[in-house]
Amino acid sequence: AFVSKGPLVLGHLLIASKEHYLSMAVAPQPQFNELRDFREDLGRRLTNAFHLPQTILFEHGPSRTNIKAGCCVEHAHLHILPVHLPSTRVVRKIKEALGEYKTIESYSQLRNLADAHTAYAFFEFDGIKYFFRVEEEMPSQFVRQIIGKYVGREYTWDWRKYPRVEDIVETVERMKNTK
Repeated sequence: AFVSKGPLVLGHLLIASKEHYLSMAVAPQPQFNELRDFREDLGRRLTNAFHLPQTILFEHGPSRTNIKAGCCVEHAHLHILPVHLPSTRVVRKIKEALGEYKTIESYSQLRNLADAHTAYAFFEFDGIKYFFRVEEEMPSQFVRQIIGKYVGREYTWDWRKYPRVEDIVETVERMKNTK
């Protein structure tokens, strides 16, 4: 994991695969157990380091190349942020923006739900995993825009325009000694 460019909040990290996969939905099955364990450990460390009660995890990804899925990099990566948000409001806004969804029990279900013709968005919030099939082209950084509204970055969610180097440095410092 590493700090996101233009973090939406202190502690905004990216979890990226070492091997190249287009998105988590096309990663091999053994990666999902490792992801679950890593996510649990990292989530605990983030909530401790930033004194916030929960984390939100999200990915917006294509299931094949040349699908506009709202992401800027065609390499599997999940965003994880420590937050203190009313989950019902955030989830409702995401549902309004993206439409129909399915709740899933495990990360491995991403492989079964993402097909070769559509993009998807995935969220984990308050222990519930949401999968959205995205039929229409999703604008770049679309999910960052939605989350940004709830974390005080409604107008500064774009990592290219607002890199927030000072937040990156502070996140690194706070994570150094967190267990």
